[in-house]
Amino acid sequence: MNQITSTATRSPAASGANFSVFDLTGYFSRIAMALETWRWRYQTSMQIAQVDARVLRDAGISEARLFIEVNKPFWEK
Repeated sequence: MNQITSTATRSPAASGANFSVFDLTGYFSRIAMALETWRWRYQTSMQIAQVDARVLRDAGISEARLFIEVNKPFWEK
């Protein structure tokens, strides 16, 4: 019986791949960018929640739409 092994199922370390610090730097950089985006979305949502109802009407934003935007999870666009 032949046994077929796939490199896709083995970890990179097990396959003998060499990783550099630059590989990890890119990974952590993407995580930091995602966290910054989520922080910005949360802060923006809290600022919108404090806007006066008259200003929202002038901008054409309904209270229902405001409620949806303010209560949207920060990880959603």
